[in-house]
Amino acid sequence: ITTASQLGIDAESYEKLVDIFENLVLDMRPRGLVSHKQIDEILAKKEFDEKRIRAVCFSSQNLDTRLYFFTNADETWLEWVWEKGLLDQIKRPAITANSYSYRLPELQYLVRMAEKKPDIVAKIIASVPISKETLNPEVVDRFMWILSLLPIEQIKELLPKILSENWVALMSPYHRSGYEHIKVAEKIKESGDAEALLGFAKIILTPRSK
Repeated sequence: ITTASQLGIDAESYEKLVDIFENLVLDMRPRGLVSHKQIDEILAKKEFDEKRIRAVCFSSQNLDTRLYFFTNADETWLEWVWEKGLLDQIKRPAITANSYSYRLPELQYLVRMAEKKPDIVAKIIASVPISKETLNPEVVDRFMWILSLLPIEQIKELLPKILSENWVALMSPYHRSGYEHIKVAEKIKESGDAEALLGFAKIILTPRSK
């Protein structure tokens, strides 16, 4: 434990700092519970009130409220949150592109919605520009996984985008397993769509140094 002498302050000031910190910690959990209750109410009543939702879920950098909202929102919210710009986190480049983890609740929401609203999910993916300058590897990773969950019609719609933006080359530094590629290939093969199979082959075989 850091002491007052280590911080270079007197004992009285140190005690005040400890009290402030303890009160802050004690206050955080109740506020989170209140926010969760408000989100439950919004979702249950289908309260499409942009001002209130932004205030409760998106007013700060608090990941907890965004996570709770997107974890509990069903498919009836999908098109609305997209139109209101509440999915815009997926359009932002990564802070660091050296590595990545799965942290954006917006992407987990899209994964859940892929088989429920595949047409809307495909349109959302199509609307997100992917390039070296805008790259967020977590987004491309999750998009490829979502592709494996979509019907063949939506897969075919997205193949030209994936090829032209060269997702495979952009993701090559991250040494991914490629399992989602296998899933997509298997789905296309099962559909018997030769055009889609050829389109996907072009994506996989495109030189990575493009």
